[in-house]
Amino acid sequence: MSDLETEIKGNVGEGVCFIFDGLDEYSQKYTKDGGSWFEQLLRGHIVPSSTIIITSRPNASVELRKCVHLRGEVIGFLKKQIDEYIDKSFPNDPSKASEVKAYLLSHVNIQHMCYVPLHLVMIMFIHDSCQDQKVPLPTTETDVYNFFTRMSLVRYYRKIGKDVFLSDLRSLPSPESALFLSISKLAYNTTSASRTSISLQDINGEFSISDVANLGIIVVDKKEGLSGREPILSFVHLTNQEFLAAYHVSTLSSDKQLKAIREHIGQPHMGVVLKFFCGLTGLQNPDHWTSIMDYATNGILKSMHCVFESQNGQRCGELFSKVIGNLYIRNETLTLLDYCVVGYCLESAHDAVKSIKLMCQLTAEGLEIIVQKLTRSIESVTELQILDDLCDKDKLLALKELLHRFPNMKSLK
Repeated sequence: MSDLETEIKGNVGEGVCFIFDGLDEYSQKYTKDGGSWFEQLLRGHIVPSSTIIITSRPNASVELRKCVHLRGEVIGFLKKQIDEYIDKSFPNDPSKASEVKAYLLSHVNIQHMCYVPLHLVMIMFIHDSCQDQKVPLPTTETDVYNFFTRMSLVRYYRKIGKDVFLSDLRSLPSPESALFLSISKLAYNTTSASRTSISLQDINGEFSISDVANLGIIVVDKKEGLSGREPILSFVHLTNQEFLAAYHVSTLSSDKQLKAIREHIGQPHMGVVLKFFCGLTGLQNPDHWTSIMDYATNGILKSMHCVFESQNGQRCGELFSKVIGNLYIRNETLTLLDYCVVGYCLESAHDAVKSIKLMCQLTAEGLEIIVQKLTRSIESVTELQILDDLCDKDKLLALKELLHRFPNMKSLK
């Protein structure tokens, strides 16, 4: 034991601050829930007087929220700033700005992405491209990343003087198709290992750096190594890496897809990959869906996100039948996307939901989103239980509107 470690333990951590920057990039063997040294440290079992600061993507820290005393989230743009950015993007064409705002208003899940400035830039670009090509606008996050990846590849082809239209990633011509599959496989291997950086050893000679430098998918940088400055690669964005990882799984045989689902379901760092996989495959395979549905007993919200991303409404009724008609969400900090998912699944469940228990802090805006998603009365719901004092007037009004959608309500707690 080092002198520093001895001193820290001797003072039970008093005056010491531990900072874990980028929890979602740490190996899961160090941070996984359940008895690990990391959780013991968070719970104050090792150095109880210390202070611990963690930065992470929200979805990667869900399992550890019960261990912390204070949580904050950087949301990027506010709604007002999103509108200002859109307006300034079309200074001479306010009607076009209105079209973009209307599109976001009707797709809360896409609007939710825009709080991250990079996503807003992407979606503005996609909106223009879809209009130019006269193709439908994205309705899910999978659609957004699918379209953006295709446009990145089209831009590459234009740089080398080729006119290529990609209606689907599987229609990528040779030799780029083989290269793209190799990159997607690399994304899967890197993501499953909770890593974001790629070395030459990871590539293992499957392609050269010059092959990928102009594709707009991988960023090449340099770092100091034993033999001088060595190239280090990374994907342009972690979510882009996760989308490509999901695409790799979607290209495997059905048996290998099922094996990947069973291996990674429940792992926080693979949650976005699983969601994208469902979006790419539409949850058509019953064996895949059974594995995802079985996990719903550990937390139905994640399974609901998978269904929403697939836009396979039939699966909603099957999901709620699995949990005996109970929509039970607890200890969650719900985002606008979560409310959107809840509304979609309630609407699509075809009266399979009997009881709704939202044991978490609610917002008026969130409840309004659920109401907007429900275009009909849900006659099967007879019980609603919420963990909220409802002192807020707007929240109370939104709840009353929601209750109108449940005409056979018998119990409200």
